[in-house]
Amino acid sequence: MRTLIALGCVKLATVAVLISLAAACGGSRAPPSATVSPNTPATAEEVEIRSPTPATAPEATGTPLPPPPSTLLFVTSEADGALHVFRGLDDEPIAVIPTVPGAHNLAVSPDGRWIAVSSPSAGEVSIVDSRALVEVARLAIGQRPHDVLFSRDATLLYVSRDAGSALQVVEVGTWRLVRSIEVGISQHSLAFNADESQLWMTIGLNAYPAEPRSVLVLDLATLSVLARIDTGRDAHDIARSPDGLEFWITNSGVPSVVDNHVTIIDATTRSFRQLHIGSYPSHPFKADREVSPPDVVMPSLVWISDIGRGALLAVDPAREFVSVEVEIPSQSLHHVTLDPFGRAYVADSGSDSVVVVDLSTGAIVARLPVAGPHGVGLLVDSVASAPGR
Repeated sequence: MRTLIALGCVKLATVAVLISLAAACGGSRAPPSATVSPNTPATAEEVEIRSPTPATAPEATGTPLPPPPSTLLFVTSEADGALHVFRGLDDEPIAVIPTVPGAHNLAVSPDGRWIAVSSPSAGEVSIVDSRALVEVARLAIGQRPHDVLFSRDATLLYVSRDAGSALQVVEVGTWRLVRSIEVGISQHSLAFNADESQLWMTIGLNAYPAEPRSVLVLDLATLSVLARIDTGRDAHDIARSPDGLEFWITNSGVPSVVDNHVTIIDATTRSFRQLHIGSYPSHPFKADREVSPPDVVMPSLVWISDIGRGALLAVDPAREFVSVEVEIPSQSLHHVTLDPFGRAYVADSGSDSVVVVDLSTGAIVARLPVAGPHGVGLLVDSVASAPGR
Protein backbone atom coordinates (compact mmCIF):
# COMPACT_ATOMS: atom_id res chain seq x y z
CA MET A 1 0.00 0.00 0.00
CA ARG A 2 1.46 3.34 -0.98
CA THR A 3 0.73 6.36 1.11
CA LEU A 4 -0.01 9.97 0.30
CA ILE A 5 2.73 12.25 1.51
CA ALA A 6 2.02 15.99 1.63
CA LEU A 7 4.59 18.44 2.86
CA GLY A 8 2.79 21.65 3.65
CA CYS A 9 3.90 25.26 3.40
CA VAL A 10 7.40 25.88 4.68
CA LYS A 11 9.70 28.88 4.43
CA LEU A 12 13.04 28.61 2.69
CA ALA A 13 14.95 31.87 2.26
CA THR A 14 11.73 33.75 3.12
CA VAL A 15 9.80 32.03 0.32
CA ALA A 16 6.60 30.11 1.14
CA VAL A 17 6.65 26.72 -0.53
CA LEU A 18 4.11 24.02 -1.14
CA ILE A 19 5.63 20.64 -1.94
CA SER A 20 3.44 17.67 -2.75
CA LEU A 21 4.72 14.13 -3.14
CA ALA A 22 1.95 11.67 -3.85
CA ALA A 23 1.57 8.03 -4.79
CA ALA A 24 -0.20 7.26 -8.03
CA CYS A 25 -2.76 4.47 -8.45
CA GLY A 26 -3.03 4.20 -12.23
CA GLY A 27 -1.89 1.28 -14.33
CA SER A 28 0.98 1.29 -16.78
CA ARG A 29 0.83 1.29 -20.55
CA ALA A 30 2.91 -0.98 -22.71
CA PRO A 31 4.95 1.03 -25.24
CA PRO A 32 4.25 0.58 -28.97
CA SER A 33 7.98 0.03 -29.43
CA ALA A 34 7.80 -3.30 -27.61
CA THR A 35 6.01 -4.96 -30.54
CA VAL A 36 7.68 -3.25 -33.51
CA SER A 37 9.91 -5.45 -35.63
CA PRO A 38 13.36 -4.07 -36.44
CA ASN A 39 13.95 -2.64 -39.92
CA THR A 40 17.25 -4.45 -40.19
CA PRO A 41 18.49 -7.73 -38.73
CA ALA A 42 19.67 -7.39 -35.17
CA THR A 43 23.36 -7.76 -34.46
CA ALA A 44 24.35 -9.70 -31.41
CA GLU A 45 26.46 -7.78 -28.94
CA GLU A 46 29.06 -9.21 -26.60
CA VAL A 47 27.54 -10.03 -23.23
CA GLU A 48 29.80 -11.00 -20.38
CA ILE A 49 28.15 -12.84 -17.49
CA ARG A 50 29.51 -11.88 -14.09
CA SER A 51 29.69 -13.85 -10.86
CA PRO A 52 28.37 -12.40 -7.60
CA THR A 53 30.73 -9.86 -6.08
CA PRO A 54 31.24 -9.61 -2.31
CA ALA A 55 29.94 -6.35 -0.88
CA THR A 56 32.43 -3.89 0.57
CA ALA A 57 31.87 -0.78 2.64
CA PRO A 58 33.89 2.44 2.92
CA GLU A 59 34.19 4.34 6.17
CA ALA A 60 30.86 5.80 7.26
CA THR A 61 30.45 9.55 7.80
CA GLY A 62 27.71 11.83 9.10
CA THR A 63 24.79 11.27 11.45
CA PRO A 64 21.73 10.42 9.34
CA LEU A 65 18.14 10.54 10.50
CA PRO A 66 16.21 7.27 10.96
CA PRO A 67 15.99 5.81 7.44
CA PRO A 68 12.83 4.71 5.64
CA PRO A 69 13.37 0.93 5.90
CA SER A 70 11.95 0.11 2.46
CA THR A 71 14.21 2.34 0.34
CA LEU A 72 17.45 1.48 -1.47
CA LEU A 73 19.58 4.24 -2.98
CA PHE A 74 21.84 3.41 -5.96
CA VAL A 75 24.73 5.73 -6.85
CA THR A 76 27.24 5.45 -9.71
CA SER A 77 30.86 6.23 -8.90
CA GLU A 78 32.94 7.53 -11.78
CA ALA A 79 36.04 7.33 -9.58
CA ASP A 80 35.91 3.62 -8.72
CA GLY A 81 33.67 2.25 -11.49
CA ALA A 82 31.14 0.85 -9.06
CA LEU A 83 27.51 1.06 -8.05
CA HIS A 84 27.12 1.97 -4.37
CA VAL A 85 23.95 0.80 -2.62
CA PHE A 86 22.62 2.43 0.56
CA ARG A 87 19.67 1.41 2.70
CA GLY A 88 17.66 4.53 3.55
CA LEU A 89 19.99 7.11 5.08
CA ASP A 90 22.52 4.69 6.56
CA ASP A 91 25.86 6.14 5.54
CA GLU A 92 27.51 2.72 5.33
CA PRO A 93 26.55 1.02 2.05
CA ILE A 94 25.14 -2.47 2.07
CA ALA A 95 27.01 -3.18 -1.18
CA VAL A 96 29.62 -1.68 -3.49
CA ILE A 97 29.21 -3.50 -6.80
CA PRO A 98 32.03 -3.31 -9.38
CA THR A 99 30.51 -2.36 -12.73
CA VAL A 100 31.91 -0.47 -15.73
CA PRO A 101 34.94 1.84 -15.48
CA GLY A 102 33.80 5.45 -15.21
CA ALA A 103 30.24 4.46 -14.22
CA HIS A 104 28.12 7.45 -15.28
CA ASN A 105 24.34 7.45 -15.81
CA LEU A 106 21.95 4.90 -14.37
CA ALA A 107 18.33 3.83 -14.71
CA VAL A 108 16.17 1.73 -12.40
CA SER A 109 13.70 -0.50 -14.25
CA PRO A 110 10.01 0.31 -13.53
CA ASP A 111 9.50 -3.14 -12.00
CA GLY A 112 12.47 -2.54 -9.71
CA ARG A 113 14.37 -5.63 -10.86
CA TRP A 114 17.31 -4.16 -12.79
CA ILE A 115 19.75 -1.28 -12.62
CA ALA A 116 21.46 -0.25 -15.87
CA VAL A 117 24.74 1.68 -15.63
CA SER A 118 26.44 3.34 -18.60
CA SER A 119 30.08 4.15 -19.24
CA PRO A 120 30.86 6.49 -22.16
CA SER A 121 34.60 6.04 -21.68
CA ALA A 122 34.51 2.21 -21.64
CA GLY A 123 31.79 1.88 -24.31
CA GLU A 124 29.83 -0.50 -22.09
CA VAL A 125 26.58 -0.81 -20.14
CA SER A 126 26.46 -2.84 -16.93
CA ILE A 127 23.32 -4.63 -15.71
CA VAL A 128 22.87 -5.17 -11.98
CA ASP A 129 20.29 -7.45 -10.35
CA SER A 130 18.68 -5.33 -7.61
CA ARG A 131 17.66 -8.42 -5.62
CA ALA A 132 21.00 -10.18 -5.51
CA LEU A 133 22.97 -6.91 -5.73
CA VAL A 134 25.44 -8.31 -8.28
CA GLU A 135 26.33 -7.47 -11.85
CA VAL A 136 24.75 -10.07 -14.15
CA ALA A 137 25.70 -8.79 -17.61
CA ARG A 138 27.99 -6.35 -19.32
CA LEU A 139 27.02 -5.09 -22.77
CA ALA A 140 29.63 -3.95 -25.30
CA ILE A 141 27.61 -1.10 -26.84
CA GLY A 142 30.49 0.99 -28.21
CA GLN A 143 30.52 4.61 -29.40
CA ARG A 144 30.21 6.23 -25.97
CA PRO A 145 26.93 4.95 -24.49
CA HIS A 146 25.57 7.74 -22.31
CA ASP A 147 21.92 7.54 -21.26
CA VAL A 148 19.90 4.45 -20.36
CA LEU A 149 16.11 4.28 -20.17
CA PHE A 150 13.81 1.27 -19.61
CA SER A 151 10.40 1.00 -21.30
CA ARG A 152 7.43 1.26 -18.94
CA ASP A 153 6.73 -2.47 -19.15
CA ALA A 154 10.42 -3.19 -18.44
CA THR A 155 10.91 -5.27 -21.59
CA LEU A 156 13.29 -2.97 -23.46
CA LEU A 157 16.31 -0.86 -22.56
CA TYR A 158 17.12 2.17 -24.74
CA VAL A 159 20.76 3.29 -24.87
CA SER A 160 21.90 6.59 -26.35
CA ARG A 161 25.39 7.03 -27.78
CA ASP A 162 27.41 10.23 -27.77
CA ALA A 163 29.47 9.09 -30.74
CA GLY A 164 27.08 6.95 -32.78
CA SER A 165 24.28 7.88 -35.18
CA ALA A 166 22.04 4.94 -34.17
CA LEU A 167 20.10 4.51 -30.94
CA GLN A 168 20.50 1.02 -29.45
CA VAL A 169 17.61 -1.08 -28.08
CA VAL A 170 18.33 -4.07 -25.83
CA GLU A 171 15.93 -6.83 -24.77
CA VAL A 172 15.62 -7.00 -20.99
CA GLY A 173 16.44 -10.39 -19.51
CA THR A 174 18.36 -11.79 -22.47
CA TRP A 175 20.37 -8.55 -22.80
CA ARG A 176 20.57 -8.96 -26.58
CA LEU A 177 20.64 -6.05 -28.99
CA VAL A 178 17.29 -6.35 -30.79
CA ARG A 179 17.17 -3.06 -32.64
CA SER A 180 19.47 -0.33 -33.90
CA ILE A 181 17.48 2.78 -34.82
CA GLU A 182 19.27 5.12 -37.22
CA VAL A 183 18.53 8.74 -36.32
CA GLY A 184 21.38 10.29 -38.27
CA ILE A 185 23.26 11.90 -35.39
CA SER A 186 24.53 11.04 -31.92
CA GLN A 187 22.18 11.09 -28.93
CA HIS A 188 22.80 12.26 -25.36
CA SER A 189 19.83 12.37 -22.95
CA LEU A 190 16.53 10.44 -23.37
CA ALA A 191 12.92 10.88 -22.22
CA PHE A 192 9.57 9.33 -23.20
CA ASN A 193 6.44 11.37 -23.78
CA ALA A 194 3.45 10.67 -21.51
CA ASP A 195 2.00 7.70 -23.44
CA GLU A 196 5.41 6.37 -24.51
CA SER A 197 4.63 6.70 -28.20
CA GLN A 198 7.60 9.02 -28.70
CA LEU A 199 11.18 9.14 -27.51
CA TRP A 200 12.70 12.60 -27.13
CA MET A 201 16.48 13.03 -27.12
CA THR A 202 19.10 15.73 -27.00
CA ILE A 203 21.93 15.66 -29.52
CA GLY A 204 25.13 14.02 -28.32
CA LEU A 205 28.35 15.62 -27.19
CA ASN A 206 30.32 14.81 -30.32
CA ALA A 207 28.16 17.31 -32.22
CA TYR A 208 29.33 20.16 -30.00
CA PRO A 209 30.28 22.80 -31.13
CA ALA A 210 29.95 21.84 -34.81
CA GLU A 211 26.18 22.18 -34.70
CA PRO A 212 23.57 23.01 -32.06
CA ARG A 213 22.80 20.17 -29.69
CA SER A 214 19.15 20.33 -30.59
CA VAL A 215 16.27 17.97 -29.72
CA LEU A 216 15.06 15.01 -31.80
CA VAL A 217 11.60 13.43 -31.55
CA LEU A 218 11.39 9.75 -32.53
CA ASP A 219 8.09 8.00 -33.34
CA LEU A 220 8.35 4.57 -31.70
CA ALA A 221 5.65 3.02 -33.91
CA THR A 222 7.32 3.88 -37.22
CA LEU A 223 10.89 4.27 -35.89
CA SER A 224 11.12 7.54 -37.82
CA VAL A 225 12.29 10.97 -36.71
CA LEU A 226 9.23 13.20 -36.41
CA ALA A 227 11.04 16.45 -35.74
CA ARG A 228 14.34 18.09 -35.02
CA ILE A 229 13.87 21.13 -32.82
CA ASP A 230 16.63 23.73 -32.92
CA THR A 231 16.21 25.66 -29.69
CA GLY A 232 19.14 27.97 -30.34
CA ARG A 233 20.95 26.50 -27.35
CA ASP A 234 23.14 23.49 -26.71
CA ALA A 235 20.54 21.11 -25.29
CA HIS A 236 22.01 18.90 -22.59
CA ASP A 237 19.73 17.02 -20.16
CA ILE A 238 16.01 16.40 -20.72
CA ALA A 239 13.12 15.50 -18.41
CA ARG A 240 9.34 15.33 -18.81
CA SER A 241 7.42 17.83 -16.67
CA PRO A 242 5.31 16.55 -13.74
CA ASP A 243 2.07 16.97 -15.75
CA GLY A 244 3.55 15.28 -18.81
CA LEU A 245 2.71 18.20 -21.10
CA GLU A 246 6.19 19.62 -21.53
CA PHE A 247 9.86 18.74 -21.69
CA TRP A 248 12.35 20.69 -19.60
CA ILE A 249 15.89 20.85 -20.96
CA THR A 250 19.03 22.17 -19.31
CA ASN A 251 21.61 23.55 -21.70
CA SER A 252 25.33 23.41 -22.40
CA GLY A 253 26.69 20.61 -20.21
CA VAL A 254 30.14 21.89 -21.15
CA PRO A 255 31.87 23.44 -18.11
CA SER A 256 33.51 26.16 -20.19
CA VAL A 257 30.19 27.23 -21.73
CA VAL A 258 27.83 28.24 -18.94
CA ASP A 259 24.13 28.63 -19.80
CA ASN A 260 21.65 29.88 -17.22
CA HIS A 261 18.50 29.04 -19.19
CA VAL A 262 16.15 26.09 -19.27
CA THR A 263 14.33 25.37 -22.52
CA ILE A 264 10.69 24.32 -22.13
CA ILE A 265 9.11 22.53 -25.12
CA ASP A 266 5.40 21.83 -25.52
CA ALA A 267 5.07 18.05 -26.04
CA THR A 268 2.22 18.47 -28.55
CA THR A 269 2.94 21.63 -30.56
CA ARG A 270 6.75 21.46 -30.08
CA SER A 271 6.84 25.20 -29.61
CA PHE A 272 9.32 26.32 -26.96
CA ARG A 273 10.30 29.12 -24.64
CA GLN A 274 13.41 29.90 -22.64
CA LEU A 275 13.32 30.41 -18.87
CA HIS A 276 16.16 31.99 -16.91
CA ILE A 277 16.80 29.75 -13.89
CA GLY A 278 19.61 30.09 -11.38
CA SER A 279 23.20 30.33 -12.58
CA TYR A 280 24.02 27.07 -14.38
CA PRO A 281 21.15 24.53 -14.12
CA SER A 282 22.54 21.06 -14.67
CA HIS A 283 20.29 17.98 -14.18
CA PRO A 284 16.52 17.86 -13.62
CA PHE A 285 14.86 15.08 -11.61
CA LYS A 286 13.54 12.28 -13.86
CA ALA A 287 10.78 10.22 -12.26
CA ASP A 288 10.70 7.74 -15.17
CA ARG A 289 14.18 6.36 -14.47
CA GLU A 290 15.43 7.61 -11.12
CA VAL A 291 12.67 6.11 -8.92
CA SER A 292 10.98 2.71 -9.00
CA PRO A 293 8.02 2.26 -8.94
CA PRO A 294 8.01 5.27 -11.30
CA ASP A 295 4.78 6.79 -9.93
CA VAL A 296 5.59 6.53 -6.22
CA VAL A 297 6.95 10.10 -6.29
CA MET A 298 4.79 12.70 -8.02
CA PRO A 299 6.32 16.15 -7.43
CA SER A 300 4.37 19.27 -8.33
CA LEU A 301 7.63 21.18 -8.83
CA VAL A 302 10.52 20.69 -11.27
CA TRP A 303 13.69 19.97 -9.27
CA ILE A 304 17.05 20.89 -10.82
CA SER A 305 20.63 20.86 -9.56
CA ASP A 306 22.52 24.10 -10.24
CA ILE A 307 26.28 23.81 -10.76
CA GLY A 308 26.99 27.53 -10.93
CA ARG A 309 25.01 28.54 -7.88
CA GLY A 310 25.77 25.45 -5.85
CA ALA A 311 22.16 24.77 -5.05
CA LEU A 312 19.13 22.55 -5.48
CA LEU A 313 16.34 24.51 -7.16
CA ALA A 314 12.62 23.78 -7.40
CA VAL A 315 10.63 25.56 -10.08
CA ASP A 316 6.86 26.02 -10.05
CA PRO A 317 6.01 25.14 -13.70
CA ALA A 318 2.72 27.05 -13.60
CA ARG A 319 4.28 30.31 -12.45
CA GLU A 320 7.77 29.66 -13.87
CA PHE A 321 9.23 30.82 -10.58
CA VAL A 322 11.99 29.33 -8.42
CA SER A 323 10.04 28.38 -5.30
CA VAL A 324 12.81 26.63 -3.40
CA GLU A 325 16.56 27.13 -3.31
CA VAL A 326 18.63 24.90 -1.05
CA GLU A 327 22.27 25.91 -0.86
CA ILE A 328 24.76 23.08 -1.43
CA PRO A 329 28.19 24.73 -1.58
CA SER A 330 29.65 22.95 -4.62
CA GLN A 331 30.23 23.54 -8.32
CA SER A 332 30.09 19.80 -8.97
CA LEU A 333 26.41 18.89 -8.54
CA HIS A 334 24.97 16.29 -10.88
CA HIS A 335 21.85 14.11 -10.83
CA VAL A 336 19.08 14.48 -8.28
CA THR A 337 16.31 12.13 -7.16
CA LEU A 338 13.44 12.34 -4.67
CA ASP A 339 11.91 9.83 -2.28
CA PRO A 340 8.25 9.66 -1.15
CA PHE A 341 9.30 10.63 2.39
CA GLY A 342 10.13 14.25 1.55
CA ARG A 343 13.85 14.01 0.85
CA ALA A 344 16.08 14.87 -2.11
CA TYR A 345 19.38 13.16 -2.96
CA VAL A 346 21.95 15.12 -4.98
CA ALA A 347 25.20 13.68 -6.36
CA ASP A 348 28.07 16.02 -5.44
CA SER A 349 31.38 14.91 -6.91
CA GLY A 350 33.09 17.93 -5.34
CA SER A 351 32.61 16.52 -1.83
CA ASP A 352 32.62 12.84 -2.89
CA SER A 353 29.17 12.36 -1.43
CA VAL A 354 25.45 12.25 -2.06
CA VAL A 355 23.85 15.19 -0.27
CA VAL A 356 20.51 14.37 1.37
CA VAL A 357 18.10 17.30 1.83
CA ASP A 358 14.99 17.41 4.02
CA LEU A 359 12.55 19.23 1.74
CA SER A 360 10.29 20.35 4.56
CA THR A 361 13.07 22.43 6.13
CA GLY A 362 15.68 22.80 3.40
CA ALA A 363 18.30 21.35 5.76
CA ILE A 364 21.08 19.01 4.65
CA VAL A 365 20.48 15.99 6.89
CA ALA A 366 23.14 13.58 5.64
CA ARG A 367 26.07 13.08 3.29
CA LEU A 368 26.51 9.55 1.99
CA PRO A 369 30.15 8.88 1.02
CA VAL A 370 30.74 7.97 -2.64
CA ALA A 371 33.87 8.82 -4.64
CA GLY A 372 32.95 10.84 -7.72
CA PRO A 373 29.17 10.25 -7.70
CA HIS A 374 27.18 11.07 -10.82
CA GLY A 375 23.92 9.11 -11.27
CA VAL A 376 21.39 8.40 -8.51
CA GLY A 377 18.30 6.20 -8.34
CA LEU A 378 15.88 4.90 -5.72
CA LEU A 379 14.06 1.61 -5.28
CA VAL A 380 11.02 1.93 -3.01
CA ASP A 381 8.77 -0.74 -1.41
CA SER A 382 9.61 -3.89 -3.37
CA VAL A 383 13.04 -4.57 -1.89
CA ALA A 384 12.26 -7.01 0.90
CA SER A 385 14.42 -9.73 -0.64
CA ALA A 386 17.53 -7.57 -0.90
CA PRO A 387 20.60 -8.93 0.93
CA GLY A 388 21.51 -7.32 4.23
CA ARG A 389 17.91 -6.53 5.19
